[in-house]
Amino acid sequence: MFSIRSNIEPIDPSQIPAYVLINYAEIYCQIAIVACLTYNIITTMDTEVKYFWTNPRAFTSLLYFTNRYVGLFSAFLGCWCESFVLCGNFRYIESSWN
Repeated sequence: MFSIRSNIEPIDPSQIPAYVLINYAEIYCQIAIVACLTYNIITTMDTEVKYFWTNPRAFTSLLYFTNRYVGLFSAFLGCWCESFVLCGNFRYIESSWN
């Protein structure tokens, strides 16, 4: 599924702290997005139940649910995938030191 490029140049050890800081900043931003979306969904659940769950087969309800929950799902997926990419990059950094 994933392929590793064989022509990657070794990383300069002096650049590692900046690289780690950038990656963690990205992860923290994604976690903040997930937290905001989850908070929004939880706080507006009563309105959603009142107006959209009464007629779940309407086309507008389908659009609403798609718009609302696909964003949350993609944000969760982004956090999950980014954590694997980050771990893989650290393994490459460690292997380039040896």
